[in-house]
Amino acid sequence: MIQGFIPGPRDFAAYVYKIRYSVYAVALLMLLSFLIGVVFAATMPDETARILSLISSQMEDIQSDSSFGLMINLFVHNAAICLVMVLLGLALGLISLLIVFDNGLMIGLVGGAVAGKAGLVFTLAAILPHGVIELPMLVLSAAIGVHLGYCVLMALFRKPISMLDELKNGLLVFAVWVVPLLLVAAFVESYITTALVYFLTQ
Repeated sequence: MIQGFIPGPRDFAAYVYKIRYSVYAVALLMLLSFLIGVVFAATMPDETARILSLISSQMEDIQSDSSFGLMINLFVHNAAICLVMVLLGLALGLISLLIVFDNGLMIGLVGGAVAGKAGLVFTLAAILPHGVIELPMLVLSAAIGVHLGYCVLMALFRKPISMLDELKNGLLVFAVWVVPLLLVAAFVESYITTALVYFLTQ
């Protein structure tokens, strides 16, 4: 149980270890959906092009004329998705898993399509700088949601569990650790990833 209202590094590590099976399950699902997306992009280029066009039109609201504006838009967008995965995990974690699958599928689809056109180096440069922070936070948020869903299920079977404590601990970890790291990821994507992509396209 997290002591106080600010979970420190030890509290964070202990919480992640506590929900480790949820983390493993979410990470495995994301990897599987990512691979499905890559295979889809490689085998169905026409359908992939149509999906990418749809994704591009949906992402127009996030675009900004300034790097700072882009950073804020990306942060709000990603934080909202992660918060939804945490809270809707209370619906037995199913919605959180669906969102994870969708995100992994889209990353694999976009990454596979870009790699086929621009090469692996460009694709890694466009994903890894911010992805090494953003993707683990996405997985962790979904894992918190899945864990809360598991707790709800245990409560339905009248197992001794405190849903209030579980929800509080999950939200504390999300607020104190996930949200700031999502801001860092948005900063990296807006200033560093875009600079790398611009450099590689010149």
